[in-house]
Amino acid sequence: MGSKFLKEPKFYSGMSFPHASLGMIDPAEHRIRRRVLAPVFSPEGVLAHSTWIEERLGQLMRRFEQMADKGLPVNVERAFKSFTTDVISKIVLGKEFGLLEDEGFDDLRLHILHETIRKSWTYRAFPMTFALLMSLPQRLSKRLFQIPILEIAKECHERITAYTTRKSNGDQVEEKSIEDGEDCMLLDRMLDSQAAPDYRVPHVDILTEEALTLVSAGYDSTAISMLLGFFYICRDQAVYGALEAELDSSLADEGSSSFKELRKLPYLNAVVKEIFRCSHPFPGRLPRVVPAEGYTLLGHKLQPGTIIHTSAYLLNRNTSIWGSDANEFNPNRWLHGKCADQEKYMATFNKGSRQCLGMNLAWSELTLMLATMLRKFRISIHDTVESDMEWNDHLFMM
Repeated sequence: MGSKFLKEPKFYSGMSFPHASLGMIDPAEHRIRRRVLAPVFSPEGVLAHSTWIEERLGQLMRRFEQMADKGLPVNVERAFKSFTTDVISKIVLGKEFGLLEDEGFDDLRLHILHETIRKSWTYRAFPMTFALLMSLPQRLSKRLFQIPILEIAKECHERITAYTTRKSNGDQVEEKSIEDGEDCMLLDRMLDSQAAPDYRVPHVDILTEEALTLVSAGYDSTAISMLLGFFYICRDQAVYGALEAELDSSLADEGSSSFKELRKLPYLNAVVKEIFRCSHPFPGRLPRVVPAEGYTLLGHKLQPGTIIHTSAYLLNRNTSIWGSDANEFNPNRWLHGKCADQEKYMATFNKGSRQCLGMNLAWSELTLMLATMLRKFRISIHDTVESDMEWNDHLFMM
């Protein structure tokens, strides 16, 4: 935090669009974009979307009730990803993709996003190939090597173009097309030249790159945390029972509770923290370049230009911080006096100026999902064993 370390260019050119905030190398350029985007994902920004998020959660619960009445199991990976994709697409584009409308949680765009992550190791291994393909016309790059996310790029581009056209006309259209969506805080800020000092409104192609990056990052990571979280909870009946007891005793009825209300529940928040400690959207190494003045690490002088890596997976399991049970799911670790000190070491969302933009949104989505599902249903694991939950590092976790 506060250092002059830069992201390693070759690595990030193979995992992100160069003009999106995630892939920006120049700290000054990133700082400007961050100031534009940050209010959308601040606690206040997330609160502004809370009513809509709770409505979509209610829609999902009604689908679960229908399946429960029929005694059917639910593929929660697809269900959770449908929910988080609709949430992030609504925030980023002004209108959700509508994945929750699909009866089997099997929308084509979900498969496209999944395939993007499945292939993401190739972009990391051959970053210059990815950069080359991104510079070519889509019809040509598809013939050489398909990049699945570009299938959604066209939809994002069309939506953003329609939105910018409507805004440039001062909203003076007799009837809004449903495709235009409602007002979108994120796009409004990105189209506002006064949103941050020295900010210049990007071309629609760059707006599309940013939107695609935010959708890709926001759909998968929180859904994976939900998936792992429910597996951990259902596997440990002591945790399940303690969480259920707190929810029953602290909340008035089975109806929905606000995120603000749920944040006051100590055991629920301990469970959320532990889920985030044990799940990581980027479990592998994230490279940074030692700045011109060099860096001393544990008494060793590192020369300028040296590339060093951090891993959220390893940092979140460091036994000197988390104890001998660092590899175990144990929410109680967040209930003792040292938990505030521990929290500064949790690396799931990174730290400093490159901290995950969507942290507050992820916290809200996971908290609401846990509380709502556990109050409405008795949940058990179906046709899933421990080995099914082993993950591979595809840059993102799979």
